[in-house]
Amino acid sequence: MTELQTTPEMFEFMMKKLGGANMVRVEFFKDKISSLANSNTTIDEVMKEAKSEGWDTWFTGLRFSDLSRMLGAAKSVSVKTTARSGKRLTNTERDDLLKNILDFLKDNPWSSAKIIAKHVGMPSRNIGLQLKSLREKNQITAKGEKASMRYSLA
Repeated sequence: MTELQTTPEMFEFMMKKLGGANMVRVEFFKDKISSLANSNTTIDEVMKEAKSEGWDTWFTGLRFSDLSRMLGAAKSVSVKTTARSGKRLTNTERDDLLKNILDFLKDNPWSSAKIIAKHVGMPSRNIGLQLKSLREKNQITAKGEKASMRYSLA
């Protein structure tokens, strides 16, 4: 049996399905960094690797909140717990969640609700109300319908 060739059209389709090149890049480096969480790697060693592979600019531009999320020490854990337990979010939790959504969309325009939910640490079935709230405040805009809806800053 011959191996399936990846055509440029197929590659473009895969990138679109995964959220675009920027999202793939971010997810790739998140995975790379999170794999270092339980190792004895120093920040200096990570910086040397980042520089040699050309992602040092991206790495030095990270916020500590993003880095802690990648390493599994996310502050948004309380949001996950609250959202899953069916309890209402406090005003502070909701405000933090909305800010995280806006911050994510700044770097990842036209993302799906599923991708946004994954990034902010909330089940995708519970993110719709937050996205609706941001749309009503004209802070984000959407295109598409239902499950294929994509969101971006307004």
